[in-house]
Amino acid sequence: MQQFERRSRGPKRRNMMGETRFLSDWLARFYPGRSWRFQFRVGHDAAAVGVEIIDEAERRLMRNLNRYVDVLIEPPPDIVIVEATMWQASEALGKLAEYLVLLPATPEYSGWAGHPLVPVILTAQHDTVTELLAQRQGVRYVFWEPEWIGEWYAVYPERRRRAPHAGMVAELEKRLE
Repeated sequence: MQQFERRSRGPKRRNMMGETRFLSDWLARFYPGRSWRFQFRVGHDAAAVGVEIIDEAERRLMRNLNRYVDVLIEPPPDIVIVEATMWQASEALGKLAEYLVLLPATPEYSGWAGHPLVPVILTAQHDTVTELLAQRQGVRYVFWEPEWIGEWYAVYPERRRRAPHAGMVAELEKRLE
C-alpha cells in the first residue's frame, strides 16, 4: 500500500478560514436577528444603471467587473457593507470603494435604495493608518478581537502580529494638528 503524505492547506486557505470565522463571530455578536449575505456579488447588472449589453462577448467581459462583498447586512434600518481582513486593512479600503461604486448596478439595490449605506472595515489587527484613512473617507473602522484571535495569530512571526507604523502615525497626526 502506498503512503500519502498529507499536505498543508497553506497560509492562504488558513487565512480565508480564519477570516470567515472572524466575520461570522462578529455578525452573530453585533448583528443578531439581521439578515446578511456572505460573498454578495455587486455590479453584475448593467441594465440596472441603463447600460445595454449588446452581445455575449461584452457580457463575458462585464463579468470581469464582478466584485464580491465579504458580507452585506440587509436593511432595515441600514445597508451595511463589510470588508473583513486579518492583515493589511488599508488594502480593504480600496475594495470597499469599488463595492460602493458598483452597488447601484445590483438588482437587489433598487429595493434598498432609501436606506442609509454604512461601509465598514472589520479587522482583528489594529492599524492606525487604516483607522485614520477610514475616518477621512467616512468609513466605519471596527477593530475587534474575539477570544480565539491570539491563538490564531500565534503561529505567525511577531512582526506579522501587529500592524506597522502605529507609533509613527500617532506622531504624524500630532504634527498635522
